[in-house]
Amino acid sequence: MKKALLLLALLIPALAPLTYPGFIGTLATFLPVYRASDWAWNPLGEGGFLAYLLASWLQKAGLTSAESVKATWALSLALGAFGVFFWLQRKGPEALLASALYVYSPFILAAIYVRGELGEPFFWGLLPWLFAALSYGGRQAFAYLAALGISILLVLANPGLAVFALIAGAVYALLNRRWLFPILAFFLGFTLYPFTRTFFPSPNPEFFAHFVLPHQIFSAWWEVRASSPGWIEEMPFQLGVIPLALSFLSLPGWAKARDKAGSFALALGLIPILLSLPLAYPLWKISSFWKLLRYPWEILGFAALGLAILGGMSLHYIPALKDWPLWAALSVLVLLGSYRYLEPNFVDYVPQPAPLAVIGSDNAILVDCWRSGEPKPGGKLEVELLWQALKPFDRDYSVFVHLLDSEDRKRAQRDQPPLNGEKPTSSWMPGELIRDRYILDLPSDLPSGPFSLAIGIYRWDTGERLKVRGREDGQALIPLGRCQEWREGNGSGR
Repeated sequence: MKKALLLLALLIPALAPLTYPGFIGTLATFLPVYRASDWAWNPLGEGGFLAYLLASWLQKAGLTSAESVKATWALSLALGAFGVFFWLQRKGPEALLASALYVYSPFILAAIYVRGELGEPFFWGLLPWLFAALSYGGRQAFAYLAALGISILLVLANPGLAVFALIAGAVYALLNRRWLFPILAFFLGFTLYPFTRTFFPSPNPEFFAHFVLPHQIFSAWWEVRASSPGWIEEMPFQLGVIPLALSFLSLPGWAKARDKAGSFALALGLIPILLSLPLAYPLWKISSFWKLLRYPWEILGFAALGLAILGGMSLHYIPALKDWPLWAALSVLVLLGSYRYLEPNFVDYVPQPAPLAVIGSDNAILVDCWRSGEPKPGGKLEVELLWQALKPFDRDYSVFVHLLDSEDRKRAQRDQPPLNGEKPTSSWMPGELIRDRYILDLPSDLPSGPFSLAIGIYRWDTGERLKVRGREDGQALIPLGRCQEWREGNGSGR
């Protein structure tokens, strides 16, 4: 019980960013909120729906859409930490150190605080429980039942990654003489395939351009940027200085003992790293396993788990490290080694369950709008828009904002490139938020309301509008009352 409470204390810094007001700016930013609130946003594009189902249940329990996403992230981290703890709980302080190594793995934290995924972190949270069930020393029937249930959850969380989890689980089961599980895993995959094949991400034609280069595993450089082919990669792939160092410390002890637990941890840590490197190209191509994932580096979460277990076993291979001051200091070092990932980009805005519009081929979202007041004849109306970029635009576009009367006749308009050309659409990065203000000159014969805004993005040279999801005219039609009113000096919803 004391160790479980200590583990909870170790978890606090990892969970603390989720308690801050507002939201977190990532490569996805508000997408998890929209996907959890409305499944028409296709959460399956991320490769599974279990985390989104949980988030939707939390909303029904009374949480807001943003709170439900944060709670799901928190549960994912807690599940991962306690899964490792119960896997190794009979091995003293090794369990605590390994749990800390896993939950503070840069790759695991980056899945939340950099990439903004929802389904994948939940998968990594469930993964250790599969091995914990298979290592259960009690009745075999219970172990098989628990392992089978967790396998189903893994498939529903991320079917592509679950294929690799079932393979790893089958190997681990054989090492622990759980002879029946490999057969159960095979039939589980065979049975669920027709149901889950629509959940797999669409094959990424650029998959083979996104292999990780060796230096990127050790590099400390990272930014909130989408993965890009080549050696200049700003998305973080590092596995952590402390997990790697402790794993290296464990190697002499493992070489001497050659125990099954250390061998499996070493294989689980090393094989995914090798599969993420360019030298694995033939294996991916021949096996067609690449169609299960979007990028080869997605499997590095398995390496994070393997290194966490191997690093925790350094206390077993080097008994002197089991002294309370030493292993406590190691646990603190684990936290400090990943502290940069616990300083995410915060957004002083809580998203609504749904955006106002989706523009182009899912290039951008119109998140929200604000206005200066009620339109008056001969006056001015200031409108501020909040955009979120989803994926790059192919060129620079302009934005139009039209004021329409009750009969949808245009009464005023403002057309301009974003931020008057200071932020062209070709420079918008995935997840980035762009605030832009538009001032409309109102005519002296402006009728009384109600009014609405027609908003869209178009090519300034041809006038061709980008499509708006759910409409045929290339414009989002928004009642003016939907835009919150601000007063100068009090901000604009910022």
